[in-house]
Amino acid sequence: MCFLGIETLRFLSVIFSLLLAICNISGICVSVNNLDNCSKKVQVILLTSLGFDTFMNLAIGLGIYGVIRNIVTCIYVFICTMICFFVVKIIVAKAIVNFDDKEMEQIVTIWYQFDVVFTGFCLMCAAPLSLKLAEKQTDAV
Repeated sequence: MCFLGIETLRFLSVIFSLLLAICNISGICVSVNNLDNCSKKVQVILLTSLGFDTFMNLAIGLGIYGVIRNIVTCIYVFICTMICFFVVKIIVAKAIVNFDDKEMEQIVTIWYQFDVVFTGFCLMCAAPLSLKLAEKQTDAV
C-alpha cells in the first residue's frame, strides 16, 4: 500500500474506518440483543466484546479526525487500538472453540467477522499513511 499517494491512502482510510464503525455498531446492537438469550459464560464474553467494541468506536472517531487533519499522533493511537482490537477478536474466537454451535453463533456473528476484515483493511491503509505523513513532516523541518 506504500505505493499509493497520500490522498488515496487518506480516502481509503476514512472509507474503511467508516465501514468498520458501521459494522462495529451493528455488532454492538446484535450483541445487546443476544444478551437476554444466552448463558452466563456467553454473557461474560459478549460484555467483554461490547466493551472493546465501544472503545474501538471512540478510537475510530479519533483515527478519522487524525486522518482528515493529518495528525500523526492520532493515527498512531488509532493503529495501536486497531492492533489490540484485532488481537482481542482473534483471542475471543479461539476461546470459544469448545462452545456448542448455538453459543458460538451468538458470539461470532457476521458483524464480528466484518469487524475483523475491516480492521485489517484499516491497518493496511492507516499504517502506510502514518509513515508517509511522518516522513512528510520530517522533510518539512
